[in-house]
Amino acid sequence: MKKAYRVVLMLAFSAVIAGCQSMAVVSDNPMGKSDNSIKGFGLETVDFEFAAKKAVDEFLASPAATRSDGTRWRVAIGEVINDTTFNINTKSLTSRIRSSLIKSGKFTFSGFVGQDRTTFLNESQQLSKSKLVDQKSVAKGGTAQAPNLQLNGEIRQRNNVSGDRSKQSLEYEFDFTATDVVTGQIAFNTLIDIRKIGSNKNFAW
Repeated sequence: MKKAYRVVLMLAFSAVIAGCQSMAVVSDNPMGKSDNSIKGFGLETVDFEFAAKKAVDEFLASPAATRSDGTRWRVAIGEVINDTTFNINTKSLTSRIRSSLIKSGKFTFSGFVGQDRTTFLNESQQLSKSKLVDQKSVAKGGTAQAPNLQLNGEIRQRNNVSGDRSKQSLEYEFDFTATDVVTGQIAFNTLIDIRKIGSNKNFAW
């Protein structure tokens, strides 16, 4: 009797394990396929790394990465819209893009405007008005360089459910645009997709 009871328990446990395995979320992100820790539909670090690397690689391979006069682009990071159902800190993405572009030697980034505008730079602009500060040590007006390229982006999400309603997929779309501030023309644009598939029992929203 005890032996039969143990067999029943083992079969039940195996069924639970099999059910859990069938509900695992699978991603088509090539950087995350071997990562067994991916369990949810949300974006993870490996997704930001993939999207940032692919966007930078495509940008650097395009003619827009090199200015006709040979000078470096002066970049300002503009708005990155999160149009998903998840709470996403978009700086996890833009910080990776900024770091890679700076390392390429073709880009510098403005600290006066956009996402990278800092409180210190705002305060330093008031130093020229202070009697406590040696004015010879203060940067004179007209020395700061305005950006001539702006980076913007948007992260979008689409939800799909299979015909038998057993599975669902989330398709993330990373849309990056680089705009020439002087001419107003779009210098570069790319769309990067990441798809995740899992059980429809684990709601993604």
